[in-house]
Amino acid sequence: MMIKVLLALTLISFNSQSTFAQTDSFEGSIEYNYFRSGQIFWQEKHIFSDNAYEKTLLSNNAMLALGDLLIFFSTKERLSISHKERTMKRLGTEPKISSARPDKIIETEEFREIQGYRCRKYIVEKFNTEYGRTTLGWHWIAEGLEFDGLDQIASITADLSSVSSVRKLSKGLPLRIDLLDESGEVKSYYEATRITTEAIITDPIELRKKGYRFIK
Repeated sequence: MMIKVLLALTLISFNSQSTFAQTDSFEGSIEYNYFRSGQIFWQEKHIFSDNAYEKTLLSNNAMLALGDLLIFFSTKERLSISHKERTMKRLGTEPKISSARPDKIIETEEFREIQGYRCRKYIVEKFNTEYGRTTLGWHWIAEGLEFDGLDQIASITADLSSVSSVRKLSKGLPLRIDLLDESGEVKSYYEATRITTEAIITDPIELRKKGYRFIK
């Protein structure tokens, strides 16, 4: 009798943990380094919350004018923030460009551990209509680090966001993205360096109090 009770409790506990793992959406931030030619070109932080997503630049050695991106799911508002100029710009929804060649995504049985998460390798092939060429990448997705807002990010960014690249196959977040050259060699890559469970989204109202202004 005691054995049956213990077995029942074990099954209840297991089922509860499994349900939680399947339905719990990640809230927090992931910091990435972008490497090119063996050097860090820039560092950025991606922040995920129930109602918003933000990509903010931490450092930039590439001499590029990269602004922060802020997306609100409820209004589908997309803001570009320049801390150097102390300005904000409403971008609206990214227009989707039709392509004769849909993205090709291949799920593999290759895995690697990144920041304590088991990541599955996906091969992502995209055809760039503007430049008329195909790009190839390896996306290492932490399938145990799910975020429910991937569909919303994809719809607002016209499916151009790296974090929603394989959303049709997995709700997991990428912890590494390898970008390949035409010969199939890795020419650059993003890799997660830190994961936290605190989601602090920039508040445009607070920025206006600090002197930030909206521009067209």
